[in-house]
Amino acid sequence: MSKRSHKSANDERDDPPMSRLFIVCSKNNTEQEFYEAFNRFGNVEDVKIVKERDGTSKGVAFVKFQKTSEA
Repeated sequence: MSKRSHKSANDERDDPPMSRLFIVCSKNNTEQEFYEAFNRFGNVEDVKIVKERDGTSKGVAFVKFQKTSEA
C-alpha cells in the first residue's frame, strides 16, 4: 500500500495537528472578538466563523493557533 502524498485543504488548515478550536458561540460574535479573547493564550493565526448561505453566522467558529500547545 502506498501513502498519499497529497495534502487536503483540511490538513493544511490543521497544521500543526490539533491546533484549532471548535467553538459554539453567539450568532452575533465577530472575528475581532475572537482574536481579542484568545490572543492571551497564544498566537492566533486565523478565525473562521461558519456562515449560512445568506451570510449570517451559524453560531460556530474555529480559532487556529500557531502551536498545538497554545490551543
